[in-house]
Amino acid sequence: MNWSSTTLANLTADPTNWNHESTTRFSNVLALTAGSSISANGTVIAETNGLTFGAIGLSSGLGKLRIDYNTNPGRLLLNGGGLTINVPDCAAGDTLVVYTKTATTGNARGVTVTNAVRFSGLDLSADSLISVFTVTAAGTVPITTTAGLQFRLISVSAPGHPAVKPIATNISTPTLTAVPVKTVYYNLSGSVAGRNYANLSKGVYIQRTWYNNGTIQNSKFVKASE
Repeated sequence: MNWSSTTLANLTADPTNWNHESTTRFSNVLALTAGSSISANGTVIAETNGLTFGAIGLSSGLGKLRIDYNTNPGRLLLNGGGLTINVPDCAAGDTLVVYTKTATTGNARGVTVTNAVRFSGLDLSADSLISVFTVTAAGTVPITTTAGLQFRLISVSAPGHPAVKPIATNISTPTLTAVPVKTVYYNLSGSVAGRNYANLSKGVYIQRTWYNNGTIQNSKFVKASE
């Protein structure tokens, strides 16, 4: 979640590709074609090494890919809906964990994926959201935003290996070195509403997730459809 001094130096030295918007932000100047990795000053950005991106800046406009630093924590931001990060070389049965936070306070947002089934987590959340998916088939898993989102972690672990292997090494949180073992949904009165997201009615809920290292994570979200 903290960009290295090398990455920041390379971003600063590459005004052709990156606009140094402020003392806390860089944004893309040139459009990215689908399947591109992101680089600065001729070097792949280490914190996103292993990931590729969908087309950004061709139809969505420039400045949609943002690297924020000195923001406690740092973050990778896709500023818009329909923007994609690809996780390549997944195997069937792998567990994919995606930790995001809405880029606009109070607006429920999330991700959709292809080639994976949601195991835990919400379609949308007005705050932070941990989504866990099981990969369907060997290959790439595209992660697509519903609206502007900060990405805090993208990680993959193989079946039978509960320790999460970070892909975006420096966009991480110690909480997510564990694997979720139970999720319960509560209504705003504190009563249990269910344990299966698909069976919840439309409404506002609290998601509580327990991890195998004893950590408990809570998030508030809106389910907009049955």
